[in-house]
Amino acid sequence: MSSALGKYGIQLPQKPLSDFERADIEKIITFHIGKIVPRVLKEFDQFIDKKKEFTARQTSLLINGKNDRRDAYKMKTYVDDYIAFYNDIEFSIISATEDILEEIITDMNQYTKNPTRKTKFINTLDSLNGQMIMFTLAVMSIGESLIKSHRTIENGRYLEHVLKAKKELTDDIKTIYKAFHRGELTLEEVNSTFRDLIDKKVQDAIKFDSEIYSAIKFEEDLYSICDQDTILEFVYGVIEDARVKVTSQSRLISLLDF
Repeated sequence: MSSALGKYGIQLPQKPLSDFERADIEKIITFHIGKIVPRVLKEFDQFIDKKKEFTARQTSLLINGKNDRRDAYKMKTYVDDYIAFYNDIEFSIISATEDILEEIITDMNQYTKNPTRKTKFINTLDSLNGQMIMFTLAVMSIGESLIKSHRTIENGRYLEHVLKAKKELTDDIKTIYKAFHRGELTLEEVNSTFRDLIDKKVQDAIKFDSEIYSAIKFEEDLYSICDQDTILEFVYGVIEDARVKVTSQSRLISLLDF
């Protein structure tokens, strides 16, 4: 909200996410993800039961996979494989997220090597926070792969510049985290400093580029008039739809219980 609207207490009208065009839904979702990109993945672990669910790092590894010369250590590289296959086709980051999560759920539904790992994955799907973390990391991973292969995220310019800023600020992020371990900063101050660094880097990137500025400003405007609850409903719906398609079973805990 602009300072003028805030000063006079004028509230912008809110529209449900479903009322927006598909391309604009992508802009809203990626803008939302850009706002919650973590300093380190384990920040997300405070929202889950690490003994019963996948940690953020385990979820990220599952989504991104791993190439290894040793067959026993190889993991399917869902994101890179998907983007390579659709390289010359009009790309949708939301469709990619839906397809990749469905493929992951399909594979884990058939997984038999480690029963404990499979149970933790199922518990993650049954957790609202687990679903949000899984969706967030999937979009982030797809965004990072798009930046690597296409140098941009077409319907996610804000997320694009947040991810680029985070990568460029790796050394600065390590420095502030060391200050936390020395007792010089609280965790809240570390996170606040991280967001400030990211915001400054993004602002510096768009300061002299009117095209990028206009694109990000449009995404921000869309986000500001979207009902936030419907964004969360969309995220949960993507994973729930994938689960039902694969297993014919809905989540164990109804959203109505919350």
